[in-house]
Amino acid sequence: MRALSAQLLAPLQQPAHPIQSLDEATRRHLEQVAGDRADLFQRSSSCVEGRNGVLALYQHGHHRLSPRVSSRS
Repeated sequence: MRALSAQLLAPLQQPAHPIQSLDEATRRHLEQVAGDRADLFQRSSSCVEGRNGVLALYQHGHHRLSPRVSSRS
């Protein structure tokens, strides 16, 4: 993940990139907002994954295997 992050951020850190023409305070603000949004996305998606996992376990207990499949076990 860190390697991918570094790879994606590298072009933004090049002196020729338009972001580098912004003043330091504006760049720091953009980085802060981007980090906040990434954290928000991570938290919201992890909740969904957790909920989906719980639902999958719940539904798993309500499925029946056919006699042919269960006799293989």
